[in-house]
Amino acid sequence: MLNYQEIVKKCMSDVQCQYEKELQFLYLIAKKEPAAAYDLFIPLLTTDELNLECLKHYRNVVTLPDGRKPESMVLAICDPSSTMLMYRMTPDLKEIGQKLPSKGKLLRLKADSGCDKGTTKERK
Repeated sequence: MLNYQEIVKKCMSDVQCQYEKELQFLYLIAKKEPAAAYDLFIPLLTTDELNLECLKHYRNVVTLPDGRKPESMVLAICDPSSTMLMYRMTPDLKEIGQKLPSKGKLLRLKADSGCDKGTTKERK
């Protein structure tokens, strides 16, 4: 955990190591700036299995020092060489098992919304 904490300290402030008894789970919280809201950092190894349901549960159980629930979480994934990748996850991620829309459907949705021309159509 110390490796994670030292790396997060390089780009964040007010880094705190926390333990959630109910989940038997160690995590970090930190701020981008002293006046900013806390971010939740979940330390993982590259050898750990990524379980989205478990990550959602962490977000629902953890309460930040300001009393709020985390809006997003940062996965701090470390490999044995100490290289760390950080991925910010936001709510409502699509499960891997769910079918993603086809490229054609995405293009049609983009065209229907007017986003491809920089405008939007009014919905009736």
